[in-house]
Amino acid sequence: DSVIGKTVLDLFPDLEARYLTLLRDVVITGEAKRFEIHIPPLEKYFEVLAFCPRENQFATIFFDTTERKQKKQFELEYKQLKVSFKKERERNSLVQHIISMLSHDLRTPLSVISTSKDILRQYFDKLSQEKREERFKTIEHQIRFVLELLDDTVQMVRGNTGDVQLMPRKVNLLTLCKVIVEDMN
Repeated sequence: DSVIGKTVLDLFPDLEARYLTLLRDVVITGEAKRFEIHIPPLEKYFEVLAFCPRENQFATIFFDTTERKQKKQFELEYKQLKVSFKKERERNSLVQHIISMLSHDLRTPLSVISTSKDILRQYFDKLSQEKREERFKTIEHQIRFVLELLDDTVQMVRGNTGDVQLMPRKVNLLTLCKVIVEDMN
């Protein structure tokens, strides 16, 4: 009721330039035009249809599209939230998998450290200096391995794997195999 008898410019004074351009285009071309307006103070959206029903006449019809616009915005936000939730769920699943693998991978070096410690504690006096040093080196090696494993895991979880550079180097395969066998023993 409050808009009956009022002109478009009475209702939306800030649209004057845009509206007059639209009026000129409709009158000159005779083609109907559609455009959308947003009234921020009212938080309302309108689709406007401007046309000439007869010569020397100009008409506009306003369709309140606020609910449709809000629904589209809600659907867009919901879709973004759903995608974000899916990514977060996948990331959590990956982190759980990494933690499970880390737990498994830590057991071997920690067992070697524990065994070496027990041997040193029980047989320290009976072991030669060379055998003691060998046990200490084994412990040091396993500790370094555990720390590297933890660092790699933290980097992977943080997503910094792109910062790691591959640095291949020559390895004596026979020595490597002997170390692995000793570790397993």
